[in-house]
Amino acid sequence: MKKLSLQNKSYKIYITYFFLIMYGCFLGYLIIKTTSISHPIKALEEHYMSLRVTWLDYFISDLSKTGVYSGFHRLYDHNASMYFYLSHFAVFAKLNTAYTFFYTQLIVVLGCVALYPSIFYRLTGNIYVSLLSIFFFKLYNPFSLYFLSDSYWIYGWTTFISLPILFFLFRDKWQKSNWIWILGLIGVISVSNVFRANAGLSVIISLILLMFVKIIYPAIKSKKLKPVIIGACVCLLIIFSNGFFTSTVPHIYQSATSQPECLPMKGPWHSLYIGLGWERGNPFGLEYADAYGYMNREYLLYDTEEGYYIGAESPAYIDEVKKVYFDNVFSNLGYCIGSYIKKSFIAIINSIRFSLITPPILYKLYYQANSMSYIVTIFLSMLMIFYLKNIKADEKKLFLKRLYIFSPIILIFILCGILPALIATPFIPQYLFGAVSTFDCMVLTAYIIALTQITKYIKLKLQK
Repeated sequence: MKKLSLQNKSYKIYITYFFLIMYGCFLGYLIIKTTSISHPIKALEEHYMSLRVTWLDYFISDLSKTGVYSGFHRLYDHNASMYFYLSHFAVFAKLNTAYTFFYTQLIVVLGCVALYPSIFYRLTGNIYVSLLSIFFFKLYNPFSLYFLSDSYWIYGWTTFISLPILFFLFRDKWQKSNWIWILGLIGVISVSNVFRANAGLSVIISLILLMFVKIIYPAIKSKKLKPVIIGACVCLLIIFSNGFFTSTVPHIYQSATSQPECLPMKGPWHSLYIGLGWERGNPFGLEYADAYGYMNREYLLYDTEEGYYIGAESPAYIDEVKKVYFDNVFSNLGYCIGSYIKKSFIAIINSIRFSLITPPILYKLYYQANSMSYIVTIFLSMLMIFYLKNIKADEKKLFLKRLYIFSPIILIFILCGILPALIATPFIPQYLFGAVSTFDCMVLTAYIIALTQITKYIKLKLQK
């Protein structure tokens, strides 16, 4: 009888998860349809990088005509694999080039929103919190919903999908079901890095830290060899996933189709070099603009053997700006150290500001959330004060202990989130997507915790 009762309970949980995923899909669709991103034609014309669209045109054209990318080896871009997959998607879905990025983003957005209620049900066990969690996107954070000129949005979605799961994994005792979440996060790393190089870096570091804290260190302490081997193998798998879709799969394709050379990693050297000019009055006479990188280096922007324009992806150009970057840094070391420290503070402040205020910076493509974000922020603060004042002393101690254990993960996500801004400039919101989303997730955690407490409080009052 007890076994039958457990089976019924298990079925109810599966049905609940199914219902929450369907609920997430429905509301995700409504969120997308009621924002400006459902009307992309003008946005596409204004905000797509024309060079990236041209590259994708070549990929789609090659795939459509011959089934082989004849110029695949010529594209010296760290996100070249993105065009490899997007061209297949475009041909399969019969989309023209301009819409390929756009619809791919919508699929990612819809997928993440659809999973959120079920993730928070697993995290809190509270159906009411799970149902309400999805409205956080609608009320508080339109920032990551918006279509941009490039693939920076993937930083935000990688953060949103990973941080709640990592919070759950770090706070709980280790269970066999946790391996499913680990595999899911490895998948997030693999896919997100296709769209933007190192978009999964914070998840990689956090997962390796998780393996050490939860598996490897306790096993070493208790002198058990098997968990150490398992943890080490999982760490290697996590690192391998970083380049699986980005590098391994395209290289296998190139070998199978006898492509003449592999795609190199261009590195961040162009952005690092012009990033030295983020501040006015810098001793290098630079500004943060591509033209200052290209200045007097036009001859390096071409493939000298085959005679066509490559631009900032040219290996010769990359070597040159890398050398000039280090020459400038070492000749003005004191200034550069101070500049990067100042840049990091501005990046953190701007991340918090963009997160809490939701400014009308995103090319006026935002809906009525500017004033709503203030209301929600104040409401969340009141809920957290209510929560901390009313919980028991032992519960408060446990709560603070969990936050203390999880704080290094938050720090990792913030540091990785401001990294693009440190490389380039801290004044462009796209470069701060990862950090902005980390702060948003922290507020969302406060929202979930406070909402859980209030629903428990109301339930107790109704029972009386």
